[in-house]
Amino acid sequence: KEATGSGSNPTVTSASPSSAYTISTHAGIEEIYILTPSADISVNLPAASSCGSGYKYQIKNMASANTLTIDPNSTETIDGSTTFVLNVQYQSITIITDGSNWFII
Repeated sequence: KEATGSGSNPTVTSASPSSAYTISTHAGIEEIYILTPSADISVNLPAASSCGSGYKYQIKNMASANTLTIDPNSTETIDGSTTFVLNVQYQSITIITDGSNWFII
């Protein structure tokens, strides 16, 4: 018998930004962003405290020649770094917050 959970599917957003892309939502327990930028861009994250401990983002770079620079809010970090770069086509990152910073999982 297949197990069923009470959770909902994450929101999946596909976009083709040409300039900085700001993620401002944090619905459910996680969100997925599939981005195909037409230029090198920054992807700005919301404040970790707004998302709450345990919130997760998955971000994927679909572009063959453009870079996504994941930029946490203010002085927040991703595994201690001020930014994280996705510069290879199909490269992705899954990050989770403790309510103060972001961590790659």
